[in-house]
Amino acid sequence: PAELAVIRKHLRELERTAASGDQAAYVARDYAFHVAIWELSGQPLLKDLLMQISAPVFVFESILADRYRKAAYDVVADARAHRSIVDYLLGKVDMDADCCLRTLMDLAMRAEPPIVFGKDRGPKINGRKS
Repeated sequence: PAELAVIRKHLRELERTAASGDQAAYVARDYAFHVAIWELSGQPLLKDLLMQISAPVFVFESILADRYRKAAYDVVADARAHRSIVDYLLGKVDMDADCCLRTLMDLAMRAEPPIVFGKDRGPKINGRKS
């Protein structure tokens, strides 16, 4: 329960930061949210590996924070999508982890490629231009 309270606190901070519109701060809070979840595993090696693999992605998003802001990326919706992860951890949903993550991943996969690659140069997702 204490560890889950920490995760809920991270979610509240993520949502507050999203509401502020500060994209760079949001990316930092998002990373902290995920690190806190990885710490729940009780597996330091797993947490360290996930941090090493994911840190460059979050750094990249931070570098592109201005593009996200200019594209009016909906960080509030992004933060809200993180709720399903917390609800899963709290046992409040009757879904598996994949379903709980899908909302967040679908949002990112639709919105981020044009921001990162440009409107006309985004990669194809599910056979369609994103």
